[in-house]
Amino acid sequence: MDFGLSVEVDFPKPARVDFLEQRREFRFNAARAAIVTALDRTAEGLSAGILDLSSSGMKLTLSRPVEAGTPVRIDIETDLILGEIRYCIREESGSYTVGIEMDQVLRNANKIPCEWAAA
Repeated sequence: MDFGLSVEVDFPKPARVDFLEQRREFRFNAARAAIVTALDRTAEGLSAGILDLSSSGMKLTLSRPVEAGTPVRIDIETDLILGEIRYCIREESGSYTVGIEMDQVLRNANKIPCEWAAA
């Protein structure tokens, strides 16, 4: 049915959004320490600072670059995360901002029996 009414709404144009900030999920700030190891052995035991995380990814800061596409292991206290480097950007400070897509999260991995961990 047409009631002869028309409504015009002038929505503001969205601000330009950087491609790295177009997220599907909410990100939480998470100032925590971690250890990053590249599973291809190109980087082992790198100290990292977690900047933020979501249910499927995280952003870290590292002192050296790790190539995009590299599978990694991230140790955070008692937890173990397996994932892949999605991007690595050199910052003006000389550090590197790294995006990780998480694949597997093992909570309390330090409680896995030794015979399982060795398998």
